[in-house]
Amino acid sequence: MGAATEHAVLAGARAWLHLRHARLIRQFVRRLGYVPDPALPRTYNAKILWRKLFDHDPRFPALVDKVASKAYARERCPNLAIPRTLWVGERADAIPDAALGGDVVVKATHGFDWNLFIANGRCGRQQVVTAVSRWLRTVHGRREGEWAYGGVRPRVLVEERLVLGGGDGPTDLKIHACDGEIVHGWAVDKVSGRAVTLSASGDPVAPARTYAAPDKALPTGDCLRARFVEASCFAAALSKGIDYARCDFLITEGPLYFGEITLYPAAGYDAWTDSSIARRLTQCWDLRKSAFLTAARGGRGGVYARALLSRLDRFVAATRLD
Repeated sequence: MGAATEHAVLAGARAWLHLRHARLIRQFVRRLGYVPDPALPRTYNAKILWRKLFDHDPRFPALVDKVASKAYARERCPNLAIPRTLWVGERADAIPDAALGGDVVVKATHGFDWNLFIANGRCGRQQVVTAVSRWLRTVHGRREGEWAYGGVRPRVLVEERLVLGGGDGPTDLKIHACDGEIVHGWAVDKVSGRAVTLSASGDPVAPARTYAAPDKALPTGDCLRARFVEASCFAAALSKGIDYARCDFLITEGPLYFGEITLYPAAGYDAWTDSSIARRLTQCWDLRKSAFLTAARGGRGGVYARALLSRLDRFVAATRLD
């Protein structure tokens, strides 16, 4: 494909996308303060937008499904602890009383941040039914364009509730990885509301904007570094063959547990106080490895894919020369 044709194809795709997905692009501008190029994404956040619009990888629904992702993690990482599933079903009123006894978490399989934490079996049965019924009627991610969630069969999941954290340690570790390469991590203590961003080598770097205040900084040390190294090994295995994913883990005083796989972190609006973090994510995330650009494709989609691949190849070649 000649340079002039490539330019014309990308320009046409850009114009069509701005018309077809005007709401998502307006939302992007409002949240991040600049106009993205949805046809030729040049930033990490724009690549998330591109994934929403184009990369409907058939593996993605299973990766974000709260039940299916456990099976995926078990296959990829047999030594990774996984919270026990106590019950799975399709109706809120079908949850057995026994499943709600003790310390448990009630979740929806097809969405994010839909959790009810129950301690010592104390719960309002009607409250659980009302909340879960609302989740099951909702298509998570529709407003933000997070396609993968729409492919998950809505179900309710009851799993064991873990005792997380301890002392000054985090409760969660979230590792950004590109096809097995660790880019950076994020440790957060949800109890105290503190966090720290870690480089690929485990060193503290500038925090996410939400945790930028000095009193929001999570202490680092040998224990956290050891946990980060362990989580990074698992994240490398979980992300192998996926152009980009965030692999989330739960930290207990005992083993590290699998949490979930996130394909659209913060719906694509993540931001850090140090812009070099986003730049490294952008550089490591090679869209040429995406399902959209690796699959044989005909028609207009194929023309666009070939134009984008050609431009990305030149970008990578120029970067290597630099």
